[in-house]
Amino acid sequence: APAVDERLQLRVGASPGARETPRMVLNDGAGAYADAMDACDAILATSGTAVLDIALRGETAVAAFYRAPLVTELVARCLAMVHSVTIPNLMYELDPDLLQRQRGEVRGMEEERSGPFRPVPEVLFRECTPATLAAAVAPFLIGSDSDSAEDARRRQRLDLEPVREALLAPHAQLPPSALAADVVWRLTTSGATVG
Repeated sequence: APAVDERLQLRVGASPGARETPRMVLNDGAGAYADAMDACDAILATSGTAVLDIALRGETAVAAFYRAPLVTELVARCLAMVHSVTIPNLMYELDPDLLQRQRGEVRGMEEERSGPFRPVPEVLFRECTPATLAAAVAPFLIGSDSDSAEDARRRQRLDLEPVREALLAPHAQLPPSALAADVVWRLTTSGATVG
């Protein structure tokens, strides 16, 4: 949407109508990754350990799956037994106790949701375009009709708190890749099925 594009350009420092995206150079020294994550209001990341790492840090994450050829997408959609691709969303989808903790303890809400609960917005396959990615991250940067950007970021941090508790409490010293492997192992060996 042109209005979203203009507001996002203003937010990241580009002039409206500019042809080039602002260039950002990150220092790759010790601590630079953490400093970069801490400086962000919202992060657009690919699915996998990057999204898990961002979720564990308590930052806002928007997942964008790699765009794939149509045949790959069709095969993946036919074979998939789950509705999500990011580990935090998969944890909610496959662990009913985690969803209950989120509803009862974190948000104090009893409402029923239609479809799987996804605290991390996902943009997948053919839908992964500049416009849909901008629309997915916009609520965290510029807000929406019903929420301010700060409220959207706060809500996502609260929604991800049970994920952080489930993963960090028993494994506080493991890197995100090891946490991701542990989650996949626990989910595949638990006998959980998604119909």
